[in-house]
Amino acid sequence: MSLLFKFLLWGLVSFSIAHAGEVKQLKLIPDPLTLNDALGFSYEPHALLVNADLRVQKEKTLRREVEIETDLDIYLEGRLGYVQPSSLAENQGKGDHRAGFVLSKTLYDFGRDEHALRSADFRIRAEELNRHRVILDRRLDIMDKFFNVILADMRFYRYNEEMATEFVSLDKLRDQLEVGQVSDIQVMEKDVAYQQARYLRIKSQNNQRLTRAKLATAMGRSGELVTTISKPKLPDLKIKLPDVEVLNKIAFQKNLKLNILMSNLDAAEAKVQLAGTTGSPVVSLEAANFAYTRNIRSRDEYQLGIVLRVPIFAGNKTDVETAKALHSVHQIKTDVALLKNKIETSILDLWLEFDALKGKLQQMRALTNYRELYLDRSRALYELEVKTDLGDAMVRVSEAERDFLKTQYDMVIVLTKLEMEVGQSVAEIIKDKEAAGKNSEVNK
Repeated sequence: MSLLFKFLLWGLVSFSIAHAGEVKQLKLIPDPLTLNDALGFSYEPHALLVNADLRVQKEKTLRREVEIETDLDIYLEGRLGYVQPSSLAENQGKGDHRAGFVLSKTLYDFGRDEHALRSADFRIRAEELNRHRVILDRRLDIMDKFFNVILADMRFYRYNEEMATEFVSLDKLRDQLEVGQVSDIQVMEKDVAYQQARYLRIKSQNNQRLTRAKLATAMGRSGELVTTISKPKLPDLKIKLPDVEVLNKIAFQKNLKLNILMSNLDAAEAKVQLAGTTGSPVVSLEAANFAYTRNIRSRDEYQLGIVLRVPIFAGNKTDVETAKALHSVHQIKTDVALLKNKIETSILDLWLEFDALKGKLQQMRALTNYRELYLDRSRALYELEVKTDLGDAMVRVSEAERDFLKTQYDMVIVLTKLEMEVGQSVAEIIKDKEAAGKNSEVNK
C-alpha cells in the first residue's frame, strides 16, 4: 500500500469520526416527543449548564493553585557580582558570578496548606451543588414548556371547533337570507361571531408554534420544533402532603440552595483559620548546586538542608485577612437565616396552593362530567331533528377537558416546585415515614 493511499485513507477515517461526532451533537428532538425524552435534554449542553460547569472548573483550578504552592520547585539561578577582594586572598579577581540549579520543597507550613485546601474543597462542592440545581431548574422549565404545548394544542382544537360551528351557522343563515327567512342584520351579527372565532383560531394556532419554540429553546435545541407531543402519565395527584412542619424540617437539611450556602459557609470558616496562619513558620527542604567564576576554598559546590523560616514582623496583614474572612462568615450566616425564612414561606405557599388545586380539580371533574352529559343530550336532540346547540356543546366539552387537564398540570408543577424546595420527593418522605412507623411497631 502506497504512502499516498495510506494518507488518504487516514484522512477519510478522521473526517468520518469528526462528522459522526457532529451529527451526534446536532441530534434532532424525537417526534413524537414524550415528557421523559424532553426531560432528558436537561443534561444536554446549554448556556446555563455550561456556565455552571465553568464555575466548577474555576474552583478546581483555584484548588490546584493552592496545591502547587507546596509542590516541588526547581529553577535556575544566576547572579552577577563584583567584589574588592582582600589583599590576603589568593584569587584577586573582581568578578564573582555564579549559576546553578536550586530545588525547594515545602515540607510543613503548620496547617496553612490544609486550611486552604479545605476551603477550596467546600467551594467546589458548592459549585457542584449549584450545577445540580441548574439541572433541576431546567427540568422544571422543560416540564412547564412541555405542558404548555399540550394546552396550546387543546386550545387550538377548541377554537377550531368553535370556528367550524360558527361557519356552519353563518352558512345556514345565508341560505335563509336568500329565501327571505332572516334579515341582513341577523346574518351580519353571525358573521361578527364567526370572524371573532376565526381570529381566536388563528391566534391559538400561532400560540402552538410559539409554545413549541419555547420548548425547543428550553431543551437547548432552538429552532427544532416538534410536531407531535405525547401526553404523559401523571403521578398520583390524590396524594396527601405531609405537614408543613415536617417539610420545613427536611428542607433545612436537604434544600439545595441552603446546602450551597452552608458549603460556602464552611469554606469561609476554613478561610478564617487560614488567615490565622498568615504569619506561621514554614519548614522546607532546599538543595542547590552552583558553579562559580571566582573559586574560593570555603565555598561549597553542593548544598542540602532543612530550612525553617519564621516571620518576625508582618504588620497588620494577619488581622486584615482575618477580618475579611470573618466578614464573609457573618454575611453568609445572614444569607442562611434569610433563606430559611424564604424556604418556610415558599413551602407554605406551595402547600396551600396544592391543597386549593385539589379542590379545583374536583370542580373541573364535575364540570367535565356535566359538559359531557349535556353534549350527549344535545346530540340526541339533534338526531331527533329538534333545535339544539350541539356545536356549542361540543366546544364547551373541549374547553372543560382543557381546563381539567390544565389543573392537573398546575398541580404537577406545584408539587415539583415543592419537592425542589424540600430537597426530597413527597413519595420518598411518605415512604420513609411509613418505614419508621413499622420499625417503631417492631421495636415495641
